[in-house]
Amino acid sequence: MNYKVILILTLPLALLFMFCETNLEPDDDTDDADSIAPAIPTGLALDEDASVEGVIKISWSANTESDLRKYHIYRATGADSLPLYTLIHETVLTSYADSNMEYFTEYFYRISAVDKNNNESELSTALLATTVNINPPGIPQNFTVYAYNLPGEGPSVELHWTANPEADLSHYNVYRHTSAQLTIDSSYFVARTTNNLYVDTSVEVGVKYYYRITAVDKGNWSSNPVNAKADTPLPQPSLLFPKHMSTTATRSPGYSWERVEGAARYELIIQTSLQSGEVHRIEVAQPTDGTSVSKNTGVPTLNPNTKYYWLVAVFSSDNSSANTYSDSTWVFWTPSQ
Repeated sequence: MNYKVILILTLPLALLFMFCETNLEPDDDTDDADSIAPAIPTGLALDEDASVEGVIKISWSANTESDLRKYHIYRATGADSLPLYTLIHETVLTSYADSNMEYFTEYFYRISAVDKNNNESELSTALLATTVNINPPGIPQNFTVYAYNLPGEGPSVELHWTANPEADLSHYNVYRHTSAQLTIDSSYFVARTTNNLYVDTSVEVGVKYYYRITAVDKGNWSSNPVNAKADTPLPQPSLLFPKHMSTTATRSPGYSWERVEGAARYELIIQTSLQSGEVHRIEVAQPTDGTSVSKNTGVPTLNPNTKYYWLVAVFSSDNSSANTYSDSTWVFWTPSQ
């Protein structure tokens, strides 16, 4: 019976001893006694084929230490002076691609090796590197030119395009002329922008403006220009009939307004309040000639004895948004019958 007691008591003690022994083991593979740094990395070289278009790629020989953890990459700009070097990257690989680099600039690289105890080697010998510009940017895509002359705002022309994907892109140049024979030279240059949007407010109503753009990279290489596109800030049309503050003879009145030269189409808008309550929107084609535009057929029958606001939206080119609008405060009343 005594033997059983001893066995029961010694079993927990053995487990406790095993647990304590387990927790005495270090939780990583560092060696506090290790103060020896890895060897200085060697073989630092430039990958010339990959060091193009704003990228510099370097590589080096792998260290052989069993406790090696990583490499530090240092860079200096303009001169191989130790105070100029800054740590720019850490890696376990033996190569690194440095991006968004400037052309016509000398960069210097040195690397070090770091072991698992954070012992760091001395810096390697310096490597001088530059990036080479070999390709101009592509032609900007999806270029659109849309003019506006919205009530209460000055005339403007908005240019949009899809941003170029090149990593070394610097900016876009915008050119403008009033002739379709728009050449790319300094006499027609109007703006430089880093955005894929440009709004030209130095324009006049009724003047057709042609635009072209080019993409320019950091090496000052320019793309071919986009094909010229044009639009015109159009004048606001005058409304003719129904007259302002009048009562129409019928609940299905005809409508007419001043023809706008350069318009592609119109939309006749009828609503029950100044800002909202649209009840009808009718598309009307641009007549080939004449001084006015009429819509007398296919017009809606309106409610009797009701006040309506009406206006005309004017569209140019293929823009889904109106170039300009007529006066929006014109009102008329329908008869009671």
